[in-house]
Amino acid sequence: MTFPVCIYGLIWVRTMRRILFIALVASFFTADGLTTCEIAAQQQIRVTVENLQINGGFYFTPVWFGIHDGNFDLFDAGSASSSSLESLAELGDVSGIQTDFSNAGFTEQGVVLAPNGFAGAPVFDPTDSGSATIVINATNTDRFFSFASMLIPSNDVFFGNGDPQSIELFDTSGNFNGNQTIDIFGNNLYDAGTEVTDSNFAAFVAGANAPGGTDQNGVADRFDSQGEFDAFNAEFVNNGLSTPAGTSITNNLSAGSSIARITITAIPEPTSFSVIGLAALAGFGLIRRRRR
Repeated sequence: MTFPVCIYGLIWVRTMRRILFIALVASFFTADGLTTCEIAAQQQIRVTVENLQINGGFYFTPVWFGIHDGNFDLFDAGSASSSSLESLAELGDVSGIQTDFSNAGFTEQGVVLAPNGFAGAPVFDPTDSGSATIVINATNTDRFFSFASMLIPSNDVFFGNGDPQSIELFDTSGNFNGNQTIDIFGNNLYDAGTEVTDSNFAAFVAGANAPGGTDQNGVADRFDSQGEFDAFNAEFVNNGLSTPAGTSITNNLSAGSSIARITITAIPEPTSFSVIGLAALAGFGLIRRRRR
């Protein structure tokens, strides 16, 4: 398994820096510098992500998002996770989902980074925020919003919307439905069911062997009982673990814990905007997947 937020010590930090630098340099530069894409679009939107955890709380990885026709299904609770979702849930690697999205014929996607995250990677520290803008064609083929991110430290915990039509940005006539706020709580977290919970092999634990975890061969399961939170907290909270950021997780999670907020707002009169290419995020990940 691999991912720039694969997160186990200096190897991960150095790899993240190298991948991020190469991807940014490669992504859509012209003689004028950062490419400006002139798109005759009907609506530009801003996607803002906030980590609502307080100091001592959990982090999460850069947030992938995509706008589509309502038929891009990231996952289904109770069913086995795809290999692309496994990569995101175990190591924060969005490249597989990006490829799946493109292969399905969709083009409007991005990744929100936390530029003020700890020095090793643009993950969302507690209280961090970040934004990205995108111009979309507000038609009946580009109406719905999907997102996903990995909660860290963890083995395979993530949040995202399993229902591809649950977040409708535009009506059938292509009119913007208004600004939207999506709050993610503890009971919106999922276990991907792909790796046994063990902090010795978890992502974003200093000294852990993240690629060495044991396959679980389970199904995606929502955190919907206190017992699940108790078991998770026992593994990751107040047990002497430290993160690559030099912090410890001291705040327990529960069903009502505030994890993240995603705000989608319209930007009037879109003309042109600067784009950091998807190549910058497609690179977010692959040191090397573990052998099955």
